[in-house]
Amino acid sequence: KSFTWIKDRPLKGSTYPSAREGHTLTYIPFLKSLLLFGGINTNRMNEVYLYDIRKIPSFPDLKLNQLDNNTWKLQATTGRQPPNRCYHVAFYDDPHLFIHGGQGEKNRSLGDLYFLNLKTFVWKKLFILEAPPSRHQHTMCDMRNDRDTLQF
Repeated sequence: KSFTWIKDRPLKGSTYPSAREGHTLTYIPFLKSLLLFGGINTNRMNEVYLYDIRKIPSFPDLKLNQLDNNTWKLQATTGRQPPNRCYHVAFYDDPHLFIHGGQGEKNRSLGDLYFLNLKTFVWKKLFILEAPPSRHQHTMCDMRNDRDTLQF
């Protein structure tokens, strides 16, 4: 089996994320979308973009010009939004996206935990009694047993 990189070319005038690093990209099964959160270019960000993967034809029928119609959607959110950040971790646990830590303004490591309800797009901050130390450029994994999350 071989893999091929294909560059998506957004339509002129369409909305799409700026170039960035330190962001997360999470697959959200029930939305059939990729969710991009945060990152940094000249500034740190906390915006949410959705990319509908149903518009991508399956291989081997894919033709490069078929990607021209795909667009990103800047998703409006409400609630207590997380501060701008990069180098955080994110994981999906139906129907929520969880965001932990990262690097905030003035290169300060963060130790907070937020979740975004993906049915209502409302953010909430979680307060943890025994939280790990603030950190960025770490990894996190949902263990899929409905109670454990592993973080490094």
